Amino acid sequence: MDQGYRPGKFHLIHFGDTLKDSRYRIIRKLGYGCFSTELAILDALSQSTSKHPGKNHVMTMVDSFEHKNPNGVHRCLAFDVMGPSRAGALKESPKGVTNPSSERTQFPIWMVKSILYQTLLGIDFLHRSGVAHGDLQQGNLLFSVKDLNAPLTQYIDVDPRFCIKCSDLGGAFFLSDPPPTLVTPVALRSPELLFENKVNKVQDVWIFGCLIFELFTGRHLVLVTGMGNREEVDDDHFLQFNVILGPVPPSLRAKYPRAHIYYNEKGEQVKNYIGELPDGFDPGTIEASPTVEHAFDTAKPADMGVEEAHVIKGLLRWILDYDPAKRPLASEFLEHPWFSAVGSSLK
Repeated sequence: MDQGYRPGKFHLIHFGDTLKDSRYRIIRKLGYGCFSTELAILDALSQSTSKHPGKNHVMTMVDSFEHKNPNGVHRCLAFDVMGPSRAGALKESPKGVTNPSSERTQFPIWMVKSILYQTLLGIDFLHRSGVAHGDLQQGNLLFSVKDLNAPLTQYIDVDPRFCIKCSDLGGAFFLSDPPPTLVTPVALRSPELLFENKVNKVQDVWIFGCLIFELFTGRHLVLVTGMGNREEVDDDHFLQFNVILGPVPPSLRAKYPRAHIYYNEKGEQVKNYIGELPDGFDPGTIEASPTVEHAFDTAKPADMGVEEAHVIKGLLRWILDYDPAKRPLASEFLEHPWFSAVGSSLK
């Protein structure tokens, strides 16, 4: 059983092992892996003297040290103890955490609001620190825990003052030095990432808009996966954008290499499906994706009022704009009356 556990590679650990003169003890294995850029960002954030409240909602190092062992010298990073991700917690939700008014397994509205607000604070702190997260998905939002002596999902802290932190900075980057591409899940790509492979900090803002939709509805905004032919995956994403958010602006559509397959020179759609259809199949019977408003109304929590739903749909339209320059900054979003009210309720 090599698996990389040899001199110059991984250090083999066992439950009960201690590190740094017994200050730390191994009780669980959560995963592995780290990138050099991530280390630089973690170093920078851990040294930040910022008093921004969002600093409490980003996983930063509390300690760093070297551990000498038969396989070499390994740098060890210590973080605050956290529990499962938002996605993982929902799969094995402890009693009292899900919304009884929903047919799907969802968190109650008050929890969704708190998760979103805390996440937004974390985004704002990162951006003000010159860093973009780059992979802000549900699986990277971690809950605080109250105990470590049992499965983590049984000990999610669901007190009204529970804490959420943005974790996994493996896809993060300094705003002054953006990477050529991102590790963002396919369905969460912004238009500029799909059409131009353009990397910027407002990708975080775009994904946050997708998170608003996902957390309130329990569904994905765009239904595409990374499986299959990449061109077909991208084409599917392109077509869904046109329906969910409205027609892609001509200037942006012109940058898509296969737009001519689906639109003529007048901007009229001539094809609404990927690949070829069986003989005799009527393309007019293909069910189109619903608009963001219709999809939200169909899947929103049953106990959400009409007025609040209207406000949230307005927020989605504001943030999910084709033009990244028209999307709000995280700081602007925090100043919106709806988010301000959420923040006030948590104090």
